[in-house]
Amino acid sequence: MNKVFTNKIKVGNTVTGNSISINKFTIDSGVLGKTIYIQGGIHGGEVTLPIFTKLFEYVKSNLIAGKVVFIPFCNPLAWEQQVYTYTVGKFSLATGIDFNRRFGKGVLSLTDKAMSLLSEEIKKADFVFDLHTARESVPFSIVNRKEYLKYAKIVNLPYTYLSPQSERYKGTTDDIATCNNIPNIVIECGSHDTINHDHIKQVFNGIVSVLNEFKMVNNNRSKHNPCFYYNKPIKLVTEHSGILEFAKKAGEKFEEGDVLYKVYLPELNEKIIEILAQFSGVLLSIKKTHIYSQYDEVLEVIKHEDILTI
Repeated sequence: MNKVFTNKIKVGNTVTGNSISINKFTIDSGVLGKTIYIQGGIHGGEVTLPIFTKLFEYVKSNLIAGKVVFIPFCNPLAWEQQVYTYTVGKFSLATGIDFNRRFGKGVLSLTDKAMSLLSEEIKKADFVFDLHTARESVPFSIVNRKEYLKYAKIVNLPYTYLSPQSERYKGTTDDIATCNNIPNIVIECGSHDTINHDHIKQVFNGIVSVLNEFKMVNNNRSKHNPCFYYNKPIKLVTEHSGILEFAKKAGEKFEEGDVLYKVYLPELNEKIIEILAQFSGVLLSIKKTHIYSQYDEVLEVIKHEDILTI
């Protein structure tokens, strides 16, 4: 019989003396096996809780070996940064630093204390999943070592970004896991501030497939979807300020000469501008707005020639 444990990881206190803590849920089979750590919510506003809910219920009934640790909201500080109806949770409003760049940096703030405590949880694991959401996008994986592509193939999302460790991503969850030789995958679970049940199912199936590979569950659903990886994403910016209308959706392929988006200009006597693709490729993600100033990043794409089979 699987046992469920609920713990609070104490971070500190607010200025009014209220406790700040991180909720940790563990399902333990009582049978020797791997420890899988699944984390989400390091950036406030990244809605991955429905995935955790679905996984938790499945693992509770189906775990046959090892244990799984769930931390759905690993950074409560980010989730308190709400302005009107939007949770401004990627960067600390106090420091301007990305919350997911503070692992292994010492303890200089409450954020650092939270990341330090999470680091200790990560170091106990045999495998780490870090769940995020992207702008407007389909689910995709990120790994920072080529040898981790074998796990991305098991997760079986269509695309995986191979992004080797670098100074730019130093202090991230995957960086701290890799520095401790713990295999890991970051999953961008779809679009920000969205509940998409197809995307939830994709990510759920991918994580369950890894548990099955580690013989922690019996789930032998075969997968035949081709998987690809890339390491040269291209960010496209707009040369015009205005209101943009997109002609392609996230995950959609395009050919050279296709219309990517249209720009409605504030000068009413000017014609609508059509922006054409300069090469063939795949549209990975769209900045989740139609309102753009000149030189804002609009799209992230990959060229067909830069897409490689796992």
